[in-house]
Amino acid sequence: MTALGVIATAIALCLTILGDWWPLLAALVIVLAALLDGIDGAIAAQTGTASRWGRINDSVADRFSDVMLVGIVVVVGAPPWLGATIAVLTLILEITRATAQAVGMKGPGTVTVWERPSRVILAVVATVSAGSWWCAGLSSAVASGLALFIAAIGAALALIGTVQLGIAVRRQTRRLG
Repeated sequence: MTALGVIATAIALCLTILGDWWPLLAALVIVLAALLDGIDGAIAAQTGTASRWGRINDSVADRFSDVMLVGIVVVVGAPPWLGATIAVLTLILEITRATAQAVGMKGPGTVTVWERPSRVILAVVATVSAGSWWCAGLSSAVASGLALFIAAIGAALALIGTVQLGIAVRRQTRRLG
């Protein structure tokens, strides 16, 4: 299931690259990939096959998917520098969480405004918007401006989420010594 989620996200990226109305189909594939990502752990738990190795694979797969979701936002017209900003902040957030857990923090630290569902929603909004822009016949300048706006919201959420997690991790790890 984990691998299928990553493959579905890659397919969504490829569909988005095709342009025209294809991003609308990509939005559906992104939702499917998110569902697959959500059920892989549940299946492992129900079948008794959950393992540390599976958690590592799931986390790595999520990071691949995160980067592809940001790539989708760039493909629809967001500036690459803004996409890079979102990707870097996302990776910093997740690396901070993983490192804090490795040194003894229990749980996720805190739930931020920039968790996987927010990243999926950003990519879905970007693809639906791009497909709709094409169907409405908007100029590429207008479409790029809207993609910039969507990406700016993503960057702001990524920054806020990274700060939220940083504060929570600092508080929790301080108690650990």
